[in-house]
Amino acid sequence: MNEIFSRLLFESESLDTAFYRPVNPHDTTLVQDLNTLATLEGTEFSIQINDAFDEKLSLPARLDPLNFNIEIVSFVKHKSPDTKYFFSTQGLLKNLGASGILEAKNIYIFGDFDEFETLTCKFKKWDPYKPTKTQEENNTFNLDARKIVSDFTGMQISPNHLFWVTNEIPSIPRGFVSDWLEFATGRASILLLSEISTSNGRITYTLKGNKNLEFHPNEKSFDLPHSSHIKIHSALYWIFETAREAETRHTLLCQRLANNDPRKSETWGEFIARTISPAVLAAKEDYKNHLLIKTGDLLKSITDIRKTVADETNKLIEKTNNLTSNLLRDASIAFVVAALRQTLIAKDLLNKESASFLLLATAAWLVISICLTGYQNKLFINSQIRFRRNWSKGLNSLIPDSDLWRSKPLKTTLSSSLTA
Repeated sequence: MNEIFSRLLFESESLDTAFYRPVNPHDTTLVQDLNTLATLEGTEFSIQINDAFDEKLSLPARLDPLNFNIEIVSFVKHKSPDTKYFFSTQGLLKNLGASGILEAKNIYIFGDFDEFETLTCKFKKWDPYKPTKTQEENNTFNLDARKIVSDFTGMQISPNHLFWVTNEIPSIPRGFVSDWLEFATGRASILLLSEISTSNGRITYTLKGNKNLEFHPNEKSFDLPHSSHIKIHSALYWIFETAREAETRHTLLCQRLANNDPRKSETWGEFIARTISPAVLAAKEDYKNHLLIKTGDLLKSITDIRKTVADETNKLIEKTNNLTSNLLRDASIAFVVAALRQTLIAKDLLNKESASFLLLATAAWLVISICLTGYQNKLFINSQIRFRRNWSKGLNSLIPDSDLWRSKPLKTTLSSSLTA
Protein backbone atom coordinates (compact mmCIF):
# COMPACT_ATOMS: atom_id res chain seq x y z
CA MET A 1 0.00 0.00 0.00
CA ASN A 2 2.74 2.45 0.89
CA GLU A 3 4.52 1.59 -2.35
CA ILE A 4 1.38 2.37 -4.35
CA PHE A 5 0.79 5.70 -2.62
CA SER A 6 4.39 6.72 -3.19
CA ARG A 7 3.51 6.67 -6.89
CA LEU A 8 0.40 8.83 -6.36
CA LEU A 9 0.09 12.56 -5.72
CA PHE A 10 -2.64 13.72 -3.31
CA GLU A 11 -5.19 15.93 -5.03
CA SER A 12 -8.12 16.39 -2.63
CA GLU A 13 -10.37 14.47 -0.27
CA SER A 14 -13.96 14.61 0.93
CA LEU A 15 -15.87 12.54 3.47
CA ASP A 16 -16.79 10.14 0.67
CA THR A 17 -13.84 10.05 -1.73
CA ALA A 18 -10.08 10.65 -1.90
CA PHE A 19 -8.59 11.80 -5.22
CA TYR A 20 -5.03 11.18 -6.40
CA ARG A 21 -3.02 11.76 -9.60
CA PRO A 22 -0.18 9.55 -10.82
CA VAL A 23 3.26 10.98 -10.18
CA ASN A 24 4.35 9.45 -13.47
CA PRO A 25 1.60 9.50 -16.13
CA HIS A 26 3.51 6.83 -18.06
CA ASP A 27 3.61 4.34 -15.16
CA THR A 28 2.31 1.30 -17.02
CA THR A 29 2.18 -1.01 -13.97
CA LEU A 30 0.10 1.29 -11.76
CA VAL A 31 -3.19 0.10 -13.24
CA GLN A 32 -2.41 -3.53 -12.53
CA ASP A 33 -1.25 -2.77 -8.96
CA LEU A 34 -4.42 -0.81 -8.25
CA ASN A 35 -6.46 -3.64 -9.72
CA THR A 36 -4.74 -6.09 -7.37
CA LEU A 37 -5.39 -3.79 -4.40
CA ALA A 38 -9.10 -3.61 -5.29
CA THR A 39 -9.38 -7.41 -5.02
CA LEU A 40 -8.43 -7.44 -1.33
CA GLU A 41 -11.26 -8.45 0.99
CA GLY A 42 -12.23 -6.43 4.04
CA THR A 43 -11.07 -3.05 2.72
CA GLU A 44 -13.14 0.01 3.58
CA PHE A 45 -13.10 1.49 0.07
CA SER A 46 -13.49 0.77 -3.62
CA ILE A 47 -11.32 2.10 -6.45
CA GLN A 48 -12.26 3.94 -9.60
CA ILE A 49 -9.89 5.28 -12.26
CA ASN A 50 -10.45 8.01 -14.87
CA ASP A 51 -8.47 8.85 -17.97
CA ALA A 52 -7.93 12.22 -19.64
CA PHE A 53 -11.19 11.80 -21.58
CA ASP A 54 -13.14 11.23 -18.34
CA GLU A 55 -13.68 7.59 -19.15
CA LYS A 56 -14.35 5.78 -15.86
CA LEU A 57 -13.43 2.25 -14.88
CA SER A 58 -14.32 0.59 -11.58
CA LEU A 59 -11.80 -1.86 -10.17
CA PRO A 60 -11.32 -4.78 -10.01
CA ALA A 61 -11.79 -5.32 -13.72
CA ARG A 62 -10.32 -7.36 -16.56
CA LEU A 63 -7.37 -5.42 -17.94
CA ASP A 64 -6.10 -7.46 -20.84
CA PRO A 65 -4.57 -4.60 -22.79
CA LEU A 66 -2.90 -2.35 -20.21
CA ASN A 67 -3.43 0.79 -22.26
CA PHE A 68 -5.58 2.75 -19.75
CA ASN A 69 -3.77 6.06 -19.14
CA ILE A 70 -4.74 7.09 -15.59
CA GLU A 71 -5.58 10.73 -15.04
CA ILE A 72 -7.39 10.47 -11.66
CA VAL A 73 -7.55 7.67 -9.07
CA SER A 74 -10.64 7.82 -6.82
CA PHE A 75 -10.80 5.88 -3.56
CA VAL A 76 -14.52 5.71 -2.77
CA LYS A 77 -15.05 5.13 0.96
CA HIS A 78 -17.72 2.88 2.38
CA LYS A 79 -20.32 4.93 4.19
CA SER A 80 -20.81 4.56 7.94
CA PRO A 81 -22.50 7.11 10.24
CA ASP A 82 -20.25 6.36 13.20
CA THR A 83 -16.92 5.70 11.46
CA LYS A 84 -14.98 7.86 8.99
CA TYR A 85 -11.86 7.01 6.99
CA PHE A 86 -9.25 9.40 5.63
CA PHE A 87 -6.31 8.67 3.38
CA SER A 88 -4.31 11.62 4.73
CA THR A 89 -4.21 13.97 7.69
CA GLN A 90 -4.57 16.96 5.36
CA GLY A 91 -7.73 15.36 4.01
CA LEU A 92 -9.20 15.23 7.51
CA LEU A 93 -8.19 18.82 8.29
CA LYS A 94 -9.93 20.04 5.13
CA ASN A 95 -13.14 18.24 6.15
CA LEU A 96 -13.36 19.23 9.82
CA GLY A 97 -16.01 21.77 8.90
CA ALA A 98 -18.01 19.31 6.81
CA SER A 99 -21.52 18.32 7.77
CA GLY A 100 -21.61 14.92 9.44
CA ILE A 101 -18.06 14.84 10.79
CA LEU A 102 -19.24 15.57 14.35
CA GLU A 103 -21.35 12.39 14.46
CA ALA A 104 -18.28 10.17 14.05
CA LYS A 105 -17.28 8.04 17.01
CA ASN A 106 -14.19 6.62 15.30
CA ILE A 107 -11.98 8.32 12.71
CA TYR A 108 -9.26 6.27 11.02
CA ILE A 109 -6.42 8.06 9.24
CA PHE A 110 -3.81 6.55 6.95
CA GLY A 111 -0.65 8.26 8.12
CA ASP A 112 1.81 8.68 10.94
CA PHE A 113 0.49 10.71 13.87
CA ASP A 114 -0.07 10.49 17.63
CA GLU A 115 -3.39 8.78 18.30
CA PHE A 116 -5.76 10.63 20.62
CA GLU A 117 -9.43 10.89 21.47
CA THR A 118 -11.98 13.55 22.28
CA LEU A 119 -15.03 13.24 24.49
CA THR A 120 -17.03 11.73 21.63
CA CYS A 121 -14.53 10.41 19.07
CA LYS A 122 -11.32 8.39 18.78
CA PHE A 123 -8.66 9.26 16.20
CA LYS A 124 -6.74 6.12 15.24
CA LYS A 125 -4.16 5.02 12.70
CA TRP A 126 -5.55 3.10 9.77
CA ASP A 127 -4.06 0.13 8.01
CA PRO A 128 -6.09 -0.22 4.79
CA TYR A 129 -4.91 -3.81 4.41
CA LYS A 130 -6.71 -4.88 7.58
CA PRO A 131 -10.44 -4.70 8.35
CA THR A 132 -11.20 -2.29 11.18
CA LYS A 133 -13.00 -3.50 14.26
CA THR A 134 -14.72 -0.68 16.05
CA GLN A 135 -16.23 -1.05 19.48
CA GLU A 136 -18.98 1.38 20.32
CA GLU A 137 -18.27 2.73 23.77
CA ASN A 138 -20.61 5.10 25.49
CA ASN A 139 -18.00 7.41 26.93
CA THR A 140 -19.96 10.52 25.99
CA PHE A 141 -22.86 10.04 28.44
CA ASN A 142 -25.08 11.61 25.76
CA LEU A 143 -24.61 15.13 27.12
CA ASP A 144 -25.96 17.84 24.84
CA ALA A 145 -23.94 21.01 25.38
CA ARG A 146 -26.90 23.10 24.20
CA LYS A 147 -28.58 22.35 27.54
CA ILE A 148 -25.70 24.10 29.34
CA VAL A 149 -24.76 26.95 26.97
CA SER A 150 -27.73 28.95 25.73
CA ASP A 151 -27.32 29.27 21.97
CA PHE A 152 -30.11 31.55 20.78
CA THR A 153 -28.69 31.57 17.25
CA GLY A 154 -29.22 27.80 16.98
CA MET A 155 -26.11 27.53 14.82
CA GLN A 156 -23.02 27.99 16.95
CA ILE A 157 -23.32 24.89 19.16
CA SER A 158 -24.27 21.49 17.77
CA PRO A 159 -25.69 18.46 19.61
CA ASN A 160 -22.27 16.77 19.26
CA HIS A 161 -20.16 19.80 20.12
CA LEU A 162 -18.09 17.83 22.63
CA PHE A 163 -16.37 16.37 19.56
CA TRP A 164 -13.94 19.32 19.87
CA VAL A 165 -12.92 18.72 23.50
CA THR A 166 -9.93 16.54 24.34
CA ASN A 167 -7.67 15.93 27.31
CA GLU A 168 -4.98 14.01 25.45
CA ILE A 169 -2.71 16.75 24.15
CA PRO A 170 1.02 16.01 24.10
CA SER A 171 3.17 18.55 25.95
CA ILE A 172 5.28 19.02 22.82
CA PRO A 173 3.33 20.17 19.74
CA ARG A 174 3.49 17.76 16.83
CA GLY A 175 2.30 18.05 13.23
CA PHE A 176 -1.26 16.88 12.83
CA VAL A 177 -2.32 17.37 16.46
CA SER A 178 -1.15 21.00 16.40
CA ASP A 179 -3.05 21.67 13.18
CA TRP A 180 -6.14 20.00 14.63
CA LEU A 181 -5.95 22.13 17.79
CA GLU A 182 -5.83 25.38 15.80
CA PHE A 183 -9.12 24.34 14.25
CA ALA A 184 -10.76 22.71 17.30
CA THR A 185 -9.87 25.03 20.18
CA GLY A 186 -11.80 27.97 18.75
CA ARG A 187 -14.92 25.86 18.43
CA ALA A 188 -14.45 24.20 21.81
CA SER A 189 -13.84 27.48 23.65
CA ILE A 190 -17.39 28.77 23.07
CA LEU A 191 -18.54 26.06 25.49
CA LEU A 192 -17.08 28.32 28.21
CA LEU A 193 -19.67 30.99 27.40
CA SER A 194 -22.96 31.48 29.21
CA GLU A 195 -24.94 32.65 26.22
CA ILE A 196 -24.65 33.17 22.47
CA SER A 197 -27.07 35.56 20.78
CA THR A 198 -27.35 38.08 17.96
CA SER A 199 -27.32 41.81 18.51
CA ASN A 200 -27.67 44.34 15.69
CA GLY A 201 -26.97 41.60 13.18
CA ARG A 202 -23.76 40.54 14.95
CA ILE A 203 -23.13 37.44 17.00
CA THR A 204 -22.55 38.27 20.65
CA TYR A 205 -20.73 36.07 23.17
CA THR A 206 -21.91 36.66 26.75
CA LEU A 207 -20.16 35.57 29.93
CA LYS A 208 -22.36 35.89 33.02
CA GLY A 209 -21.24 36.30 36.61
CA ASN A 210 -21.15 39.20 39.07
CA LYS A 211 -20.99 41.24 35.89
CA ASN A 212 -21.70 40.39 32.28
CA LEU A 213 -18.93 40.46 29.68
CA GLU A 214 -19.61 40.60 25.95
CA PHE A 215 -17.36 39.62 23.05
CA HIS A 216 -17.77 39.46 19.30
CA PRO A 217 -16.25 36.59 17.32
CA ASN A 218 -13.78 37.39 14.58
CA GLU A 219 -12.26 35.45 11.73
CA LYS A 220 -8.84 35.37 13.39
CA SER A 221 -7.69 31.80 13.94
CA PHE A 222 -6.81 30.56 17.39
CA ASP A 223 -3.12 31.34 17.00
CA LEU A 224 -2.25 30.67 20.64
CA PRO A 225 0.76 29.14 22.39
CA HIS A 226 0.53 25.37 22.70
CA SER A 227 0.28 25.68 26.49
CA SER A 228 -2.89 27.78 26.10
CA HIS A 229 -4.52 25.07 24.01
CA ILE A 230 -3.76 22.59 26.78
CA LYS A 231 -5.22 24.89 29.47
CA ILE A 232 -8.44 25.55 27.56
CA HIS A 233 -9.10 21.88 26.81
CA SER A 234 -8.24 20.85 30.38
CA ALA A 235 -10.79 23.33 31.70
CA LEU A 236 -13.45 22.05 29.32
CA TYR A 237 -12.63 18.45 30.18
CA TRP A 238 -13.06 19.25 33.89
CA ILE A 239 -16.56 20.55 33.15
CA PHE A 240 -17.75 17.83 30.79
CA GLU A 241 -15.85 14.69 31.84
CA THR A 242 -18.96 13.52 33.71
CA ALA A 243 -22.55 14.52 32.98
CA ARG A 244 -23.46 14.78 36.65
CA GLU A 245 -23.40 18.42 37.78
CA ALA A 246 -21.68 19.57 34.59
CA GLU A 247 -23.99 22.57 34.61
CA THR A 248 -22.88 23.47 38.14
CA ARG A 249 -19.19 23.29 37.23
CA HIS A 250 -19.85 25.34 34.09
CA THR A 251 -21.68 28.03 36.05
CA LEU A 252 -18.93 28.27 38.67
CA LEU A 253 -16.22 28.64 36.02
CA CYS A 254 -18.22 31.25 34.09
CA GLN A 255 -18.62 33.28 37.27
CA ARG A 256 -14.89 33.21 37.89
CA LEU A 257 -14.09 34.17 34.30
CA ALA A 258 -16.56 37.06 34.46
CA ASN A 259 -14.66 38.56 37.40
CA ASN A 260 -11.85 39.55 34.98
CA ASP A 261 -11.80 42.69 32.88
CA PRO A 262 -10.99 42.31 29.17
CA ARG A 263 -8.09 44.35 27.91
CA LYS A 264 -8.48 46.86 25.14
CA SER A 265 -9.03 45.19 21.75
CA GLU A 266 -8.65 41.74 23.36
CA THR A 267 -10.37 38.96 21.45
CA TRP A 268 -12.34 36.13 23.03
CA GLY A 269 -9.51 33.68 22.42
CA GLU A 270 -6.88 35.97 23.92
CA PHE A 271 -9.09 36.67 26.94
CA ILE A 272 -9.66 32.96 27.63
CA ALA A 273 -5.98 32.10 27.18
CA ARG A 274 -5.01 34.79 29.72
CA THR A 275 -7.64 34.12 32.39
CA ILE A 276 -8.44 30.42 32.18
CA SER A 277 -5.77 29.04 34.55
CA PRO A 278 -6.56 31.10 37.70
CA ALA A 279 -10.29 30.88 36.94
CA VAL A 280 -10.22 27.06 36.83
CA LEU A 281 -8.29 26.82 40.11
CA ALA A 282 -10.81 29.10 41.83
CA ALA A 283 -13.78 27.27 40.28
CA LYS A 284 -12.47 23.93 41.51
CA GLU A 285 -12.30 25.31 45.07
CA ASP A 286 -15.84 26.65 44.68
CA TYR A 287 -16.97 23.23 43.51
CA LYS A 288 -15.37 21.52 46.52
CA ASN A 289 -17.24 23.91 48.83
CA HIS A 290 -20.43 23.20 46.89
CA LEU A 291 -19.96 19.45 47.40
CA LEU A 292 -19.31 19.90 51.14
CA ILE A 293 -22.46 21.97 51.56
CA LYS A 294 -24.51 19.55 49.50
CA THR A 295 -23.08 16.55 51.38
CA GLY A 296 -23.82 18.24 54.73
CA ASP A 297 -27.42 18.79 53.70
CA LEU A 298 -27.63 15.20 52.52
CA LEU A 299 -26.24 13.85 55.79
CA LYS A 300 -28.71 15.97 57.78
CA SER A 301 -31.61 14.75 55.65
CA ILE A 302 -30.51 11.13 55.99
CA THR A 303 -30.26 11.58 59.77
CA ASP A 304 -33.81 12.94 59.84
CA ILE A 305 -35.00 10.02 57.72
CA ARG A 306 -33.29 7.53 60.05
CA LYS A 307 -34.94 9.17 63.09
CA THR A 308 -38.34 9.01 61.39
CA VAL A 309 -37.80 5.36 60.49
CA ALA A 310 -36.81 4.58 64.09
CA ASP A 311 -39.93 6.32 65.42
CA GLU A 312 -42.15 4.46 62.99
CA THR A 313 -40.48 1.18 63.92
CA ASN A 314 -41.18 1.79 67.60
CA LYS A 315 -44.80 2.56 66.75
CA LEU A 316 -45.00 -0.67 64.80
CA ILE A 317 -43.60 -2.68 67.73
CA GLU A 318 -46.01 -1.01 70.16
CA LYS A 319 -48.97 -1.58 67.86
CA THR A 320 -48.02 -5.24 67.41
CA ASN A 321 -47.82 -5.70 71.18
CA ASN A 322 -51.24 -4.11 71.63
CA LEU A 323 -52.79 -6.29 68.94
CA THR A 324 -51.27 -9.42 70.45
CA SER A 325 -52.46 -8.47 73.94
CA ASN A 326 -56.00 -7.83 72.71
CA LEU A 327 -56.15 -11.15 70.92
CA LEU A 328 -54.85 -13.01 73.98
CA ARG A 329 -57.34 -11.21 76.20
CA ASP A 330 -60.25 -12.06 73.93
CA ALA A 331 -59.13 -15.68 73.67
CA SER A 332 -58.81 -15.88 77.47
CA ILE A 333 -62.31 -14.50 78.00
CA ALA A 334 -63.74 -16.97 75.52
CA PHE A 335 -61.90 -19.82 77.26
CA VAL A 336 -63.24 -18.75 80.68
CA VAL A 337 -66.83 -18.47 79.38
CA ALA A 338 -66.56 -21.94 77.76
CA ALA A 339 -65.18 -23.45 80.99
CA LEU A 340 -67.90 -21.73 83.05
CA ARG A 341 -70.56 -23.08 80.70
CA GLN A 342 -69.31 -26.62 81.11
CA THR A 343 -69.27 -26.24 84.90
CA LEU A 344 -72.81 -24.88 85.03
CA ILE A 345 -74.07 -27.66 82.77
CA ALA A 346 -72.37 -30.31 84.94
CA LYS A 347 -74.07 -28.97 88.10
CA ASP A 348 -77.44 -28.64 86.35
CA LEU A 349 -77.43 -24.89 86.96
CA LEU A 350 -77.80 -24.12 83.24
CA ASN A 351 -80.26 -25.68 80.80
CA LYS A 352 -79.34 -26.58 77.20
CA GLU A 353 -81.10 -23.59 75.61
CA SER A 354 -79.24 -21.11 77.82
CA ALA A 355 -75.95 -22.98 77.30
CA SER A 356 -76.33 -22.81 73.52
CA PHE A 357 -77.16 -19.12 73.66
CA LEU A 358 -74.13 -18.46 75.87
CA LEU A 359 -71.90 -20.36 73.44
CA LEU A 360 -73.28 -18.49 70.39
CA ALA A 361 -72.89 -15.14 72.15
CA THR A 362 -69.31 -15.97 73.06
CA ALA A 363 -68.49 -17.02 69.48
CA ALA A 364 -70.14 -13.89 68.04
CA TRP A 365 -68.26 -11.67 70.47
CA LEU A 366 -64.96 -13.39 69.57
CA VAL A 367 -65.62 -13.02 65.79
CA ILE A 368 -66.53 -9.35 66.17
CA SER A 369 -63.40 -8.77 68.24
CA ILE A 370 -61.18 -10.46 65.63
CA CYS A 371 -62.80 -8.49 62.78
CA LEU A 372 -62.34 -5.18 64.61
CA THR A 373 -58.73 -6.07 65.37
CA GLY A 374 -58.11 -7.05 61.73
CA TYR A 375 -59.68 -3.80 60.49
CA GLN A 376 -57.50 -1.76 62.81
CA ASN A 377 -54.49 -3.74 61.61
CA LYS A 378 -55.42 -3.03 57.96
CA LEU A 379 -55.66 0.70 58.63
CA PHE A 380 -52.28 0.63 60.32
CA ILE A 381 -50.68 -1.27 57.43
CA ASN A 382 -52.09 1.22 54.88
CA SER A 383 -50.70 4.12 56.89
CA GLN A 384 -47.27 2.41 56.88
CA ILE A 385 -47.47 1.96 53.09
CA ARG A 386 -48.22 5.67 52.65
CA PHE A 387 -45.35 6.56 54.96
CA ARG A 388 -42.93 4.34 53.02
CA ARG A 389 -44.03 5.87 49.70
CA ASN A 390 -43.45 9.39 51.03
CA TRP A 391 -40.11 8.33 52.50
CA SER A 392 -39.02 6.91 49.13
CA LYS A 393 -39.94 10.14 47.37
CA GLY A 394 -37.88 12.12 49.87
CA LEU A 395 -34.92 9.81 49.43
CA ASN A 396 -35.12 9.98 45.62
CA SER A 397 -35.11 13.77 45.71
CA LEU A 398 -31.90 13.82 47.75
CA ILE A 399 -29.83 11.13 46.04
CA PRO A 400 -29.17 10.95 42.26
CA ASP A 401 -30.40 7.88 40.40
CA SER A 402 -26.82 6.87 39.59
CA ASP A 403 -26.08 6.61 43.32
CA LEU A 404 -29.50 5.31 44.38
CA TRP A 405 -29.32 2.23 42.14
CA ARG A 406 -25.61 1.61 42.56
CA SER A 407 -24.76 -1.61 44.34
CA LYS A 408 -22.14 -0.11 46.63
CA PRO A 409 -23.33 1.20 50.01
CA LEU A 410 -24.38 4.80 50.57
CA LYS A 411 -21.48 5.31 52.97
CA THR A 412 -19.02 4.66 50.15
CA THR A 413 -20.86 7.10 47.87
CA LEU A 414 -20.72 9.82 50.46
CA SER A 415 -17.03 9.23 51.10
CA SER A 416 -16.22 9.49 47.41
CA SER A 417 -18.23 12.74 47.20
CA LEU A 418 -16.27 14.21 50.09
CA THR A 419 -12.92 13.30 48.57
CA ALA A 420 -13.92 14.78 45.20
